[in-house]
Amino acid sequence: KRIEGYPVTTIGNCAFSWCFQLTNVELPEGILNINPAAFESCYSLSSVTIPNTVKYIGEAAFKSSAIRSIDLPDNITVIEDETFSGCGNLSSIIIPEGVTRIGEDAFNGIYALEEVSIPSSVVEIGPNAFTNTPWYNEQIDTKGYLAVNGMLLKAYVDGDYIIPNSVTKICDLAFYNNSDMTSIEIPNSVTSIGNAVFVECTSLNSIIVTKGSFAEQWAIDNGYENKLVVK
Repeated sequence: KRIEGYPVTTIGNCAFSWCFQLTNVELPEGILNINPAAFESCYSLSSVTIPNTVKYIGEAAFKSSAIRSIDLPDNITVIEDETFSGCGNLSSIIIPEGVTRIGEDAFNGIYALEEVSIPSSVVEIGPNAFTNTPWYNEQIDTKGYLAVNGMLLKAYVDGDYIIPNSVTKICDLAFYNNSDMTSIEIPNSVTSIGNAVFVECTSLNSIIVTKGSFAEQWAIDNGYENKLVVK
C-alpha cells in the first residue's frame, strides 16, 4: 500500500507485463489507476482482485493473461481497447452500470467467454470488441447479427437486408466484407452510422431510405448517391 512512506495509487505502464510466474494479484483499497499493459502477457495469472477505488483500467491491461473471472470496479466508465483481449480462460463478464464505452478488441479472442452482461449505460462499442468468443458466435448463429442497446455491431447478410427498427446506430465495420449483400434498407430509427460500414460490400447496389431521413443525407455525404433509393 505504501512505498517509502508514499501511498501507491497507480500500477504503472507494463509494471508486471511478461511476469510468467505471477499467479495471483490482490490490489489494495486506494489504487486508482491500472495503466496500459500493466499485467499484459502474464500467462499464469489466473486470479485478480480489483478494489472499487479503481477508476481507470488502461489499454491491454490484462491482455493475454490467464484470468478465469474478474469483478470489475463500479467506478470505471470505459473498458479500453484490448483490455482483456486473448484472456482465453475468462468464461463470463459483467460490465458495471455506468460504463459508457467498450473499446476495440476489448474482449476479442476469449474462447471461453459464454456469458456477457452489458448495461444500458453503454452507448459505444468498438470494432471486434467481442469477436472470436462463444457469446458473439451464438448471437450471430441465432440471429445473423449482433445488436446491443440499439447498436448494430455486426451482421452477416446474403441478398437483401432490412435493418430492424430497434437499431439506432450502425457501428464501424458493421457490414464489412458482406460481398453477397445486394441491398439494404435503413429505417428512420437510425441516427448514427459509423466508419467503413459498407467496405468490401462488392455486390451492394441499393441503399433504401426514407426521404428526409438521417440515412439519406449520410448516403449522399459519403458517396453512395448512385446507390440511393428513396421511398
